[in-house]
Amino acid sequence: MKISVGILAYNEADCIEATIRSLLAQSVFQPPYLDCTFEIIVVPNGCTDDTSTVSYQALTKLTSSIPDNYLSWQICEVAQAGKPNAWDYFVHEFAIMGRTPTC
Repeated sequence: MKISVGILAYNEADCIEATIRSLLAQSVFQPPYLDCTFEIIVVPNGCTDDTSTVSYQALTKLTSSIPDNYLSWQICEVAQAGKPNAWDYFVHEFAIMGRTPTC
């Protein structure tokens, strides 16, 4: 089973690390690992702050102890702001869904 988790973010540099930390504290990201694959995709949309950079730094730091074959992550920026727009990109372009992501 492949599970994609999308974090849609608009100017969230001040709190995105806490969001990622909270997500990774969930039991599915703790040993013993389930028989599935997870991916986390952060979708900064129309951001004018450092949401992408802070997300990258947080994911690099906080996922280092989780096996690569269990969890992958990426940051897929979208130029236009708006949650519906970011959600549309996440669902139709970025999520695994059995194909190679386009970001």
